[in-house]
Order: sequence, then C-alpha cells, then structure tokens
Amino acid sequence: MTDAEVVPLARAGELDGTIVATDVAELAAEFPDFEIGSAFVTSASGPDYRYLWARGPDRVVIAAPERALLAAQLRRLALP
Repeated sequence: MTDAEVVPLARAGELDGTIVATDVAELAAEFPDFEIGSAFVTSASGPDYRYLWARGPDRVVIAAPERALLAAQLRRLALP
C-alpha cells in the first residue's frame, strides 16, 4: 500500500457488537503472516476506544475500528 489511509478509531459506545475474540481468531486464520490483536483504550475523562490491529512481517502496524475494515486494509497490502 503506497498511500496511507487514516481510519478514525470507534468510540466504544458506537461499536455495534464490539470487538470479540472471534474477530481476532478469524483475522489471524485469514492472514497468517500478520500478528493480530485488539486494544481497549480508556481514560477517566473518556471517551473510550476499541480497535483491532495487525502487525506485519515488516513491523508496520495497521489499526481499524472493526474486522471488515482491517481485513480490507490487509487485502490491499497483499496486492502486487
């Protein structure tokens, strides 16, 4: 991917079903060359954020607020 795309992180309350463990497991199975994880960032004053992230073999980290967006970004990286 040559052009960086900025995707805003989702506020925790805006996520429809939130990020679940199956999202991480499914992404890890689909993209075995990437380390996949999720994070929940919170502070006393809010707002809270949840996101999925992927770290590739080149150590670049990509983050997205939901599984479909992260999968789309990873597929773009795989294009020649």
